[in-house]
Amino acid sequence: HYYAEWAGRPAAIVSYSGGRISGARSAFAWHEILGALGTAVVPATLAIGQIGAALDEEDRPTGEGGALLEKQFPKFAEGFLWWVEAAKARRDAS
Repeated sequence: HYYAEWAGRPAAIVSYSGGRISGARSAFAWHEILGALGTAVVPATLAIGQIGAALDEEDRPTGEGGALLEKQFPKFAEGFLWWVEAAKARRDAS
């Protein structure tokens, strides 16, 4: 049903949880679902465990989890943007 809207578009997965697992199970499931929709699922994912301790009341990174988020996010975003630009170039060429 959604194939035309999603076909060839990049998708990136960010997961989080209140515990240590960081939403890894849901990220795994979404990878398969998004792939079935025809998206180009970016290989890198961003997983944040213990989200309540990783962000403060104003959603700023804090503590050990926040430091890890700040370290991982730029590379994750850079990879996603690469796929966005590549998919757009491919659509424009078609």
